[in-house]
Amino acid sequence: MKIRQIVSLVLAAAVMTAVSCEQKEEKPAVLSAPELTVRNQTASSFDVTWAAVEGADSYVYTLNGSEENATEATSVSFTELETGDYTVRVKAVAGQSESQWAEVSVTLSESGVSGEDGFELTAETDGTKLTLTIRPGDKEMPYFFDVLPESYYVKDFNSDKDAAFDGILDVAVENYGTSAFDIIAYRGDTTWRVDLAQYGELNYFVLLAGIDDNLGLTTEVTVKEVSLDINTSSNTFVVSDDEVTQTSVTVSVVPSNSDPYTFILTDSKSIEGMGQAELRRAVLPKTNPEEVSTAAETARWDNLSPATSYSILVYGYDDGVITTDVFVHEVTTKEASVDEELTFELYVELTGPQMVYMEVDPSNDEAMYFFDLIPMATYEKYKDDMVQYCLDVCETWGLSPSRYFGQFASVGKEIQEYDQLEPDTDYILFAVGMEIEFNDVTFFTPQFSEIVHTEPIGGSGGLPELTFPWFEFWSNDMDEMGVQIDPGVGGVPYVFAIINEDDYNTYYPSDLAGYFKAQYEAAAYDGTFAEYINSIAHYGYWEGTVHVASGYVYYMVAAPVTVEGNNVTFGEPHEAAYSFDLF
Repeated sequence: MKIRQIVSLVLAAAVMTAVSCEQKEEKPAVLSAPELTVRNQTASSFDVTWAAVEGADSYVYTLNGSEENATEATSVSFTELETGDYTVRVKAVAGQSESQWAEVSVTLSESGVSGEDGFELTAETDGTKLTLTIRPGDKEMPYFFDVLPESYYVKDFNSDKDAAFDGILDVAVENYGTSAFDIIAYRGDTTWRVDLAQYGELNYFVLLAGIDDNLGLTTEVTVKEVSLDINTSSNTFVVSDDEVTQTSVTVSVVPSNSDPYTFILTDSKSIEGMGQAELRRAVLPKTNPEEVSTAAETARWDNLSPATSYSILVYGYDDGVITTDVFVHEVTTKEASVDEELTFELYVELTGPQMVYMEVDPSNDEAMYFFDLIPMATYEKYKDDMVQYCLDVCETWGLSPSRYFGQFASVGKEIQEYDQLEPDTDYILFAVGMEIEFNDVTFFTPQFSEIVHTEPIGGSGGLPELTFPWFEFWSNDMDEMGVQIDPGVGGVPYVFAIINEDDYNTYYPSDLAGYFKAQYEAAAYDGTFAEYINSIAHYGYWEGTVHVASGYVYYMVAAPVTVEGNNVTFGEPHEAAYSFDLF
């Protein structure tokens, strides 16, 4: 049995992997061919769209072998066409590099095609990937379709196609409100591709029906069952608690066979009420392929919250596919003790221009406390009432004190690094013992460290140049984008945003300040525009996720920025593009 030490930063509403960092993959040396989708087909026109290809500068396309045309967009429209057969080919281009041609065929017909309930629906599978082709008899009729895993369709809707389709439309209204029809409606022939690996199931149901602008049905609901050709496993798991403290959990996991599997830890509240399909979909994006096991394992998670319920999720995993049900093992950390005489040894050291290393060592390793590194301006405001500072932090997060500190309070020695501090600023570290009783929080005597001063950004020649050598984003889910940014220079403030195509055409690149001012006004930020920019600025490598509306082309833009008093200056901007379709 081998022992795997895992340091986990557990967030309250997100499933986290039992790994402290991710490895960056090498960028592909060869451009990928675009994946083409036909949309908005009529008797005399159609559009072809594709997701942006990583590394591509532009795209070349042809229609029925005609002369080649170039575009920097990720779609092309063909209009005023005669009825008949058409073939569109598209390839990605970057300098002298080109991808293979991608090809899609379209048939334009005045009468259209006829099929069950007015649709011809075909489905092709390749591993976990599903390709749907939909040909409505009425090319102008709006319609909508979706794919449900068997666990949703059979268990949640009792195999009732009408109830299932109503449920899909209810979700659309919940997500998009009065704009739902404009966002989800299709017209004409459509080819649609999706990877179903996130659900980890064998069987799926395609639901399809015509809709009107009030989301009422104009046809019967067509349903088609689809099965994937993927491997499954009979593996089961026994999980036992080895050691549970106030801030750590150590468990042993024993599989029933040698099929590959993995496991992660989450706050139990984040998966409360989830069925198997929801669990598989939640854990797949958080799975690290490098942390797959075939034998018994012992794992430890640290930095947990006292008296908190956690769930260890164990599941088969092979080549990007979840191969078993997700097994849930629940464990609750011990309660922290209360020590009104709690004292601290505080150490803080500047280790970079805007980076500090900190240690907080309490006199009682089982007592609960809170610590934070704050600017001196904040210290001066609250130094006579640090309790109010703690309460204001809770209000900023929109959480009650008992909930916030129950989640973010510490027990035992803490070692932290902060690497996105404001330049040329004094900071001080403080810690305070505490007690949580139901909804009440009591704070004891705070202690403070020596002051540490971050370095100013050097030079007086204006904004330093940022090259952003690692600058990309991608779709993790139907409404979420993953982001990685390396500005190339540490300690230089910059801002970034993921903006839709309309805002991109309006603001980029000449009026980036106008975009951020619009966001500042929309956020109703309690402060000046300069203070708002300071609150969203970054100073080094950043990795995370942002939420977006599905079905649009997005651009990520970033630029260095300086704030002097109330004056905000943006430097040379950079951009990357990506698009994805509503799932």
